[in-house]
Amino acid sequence: PRLTPDLILQVMRIVQEAITNVIKHADASIVSLRAEAQGDDVLVSITDDGCGLSDGAAATPGRGLRNMARRAELIGARLDVRRAAPGTEVTLRIPG
Repeated sequence: PRLTPDLILQVMRIVQEAITNVIKHADASIVSLRAEAQGDDVLVSITDDGCGLSDGAAATPGRGLRNMARRAELIGARLDVRRAAPGTEVTLRIPG
């Protein structure tokens, strides 16, 4: 019931931006998207095997990362963007 059309639109935009970042910046050959229920929460993650975040990317995010964070905040979700081995992992946790 909490997954309203507006919330789903914001999640879709966050996922869209994450995948766009992979295409534009990561030089990845594999990107994966996973969505699952964890208790009352919904967890969405996007991972890639690309070049990963630049050293300053997490400290000084670009417009796309800032927009993703703003959208997550609007829906009360938690967004984590971190280096993975190799690549990057974007995780969105939507509380139930």
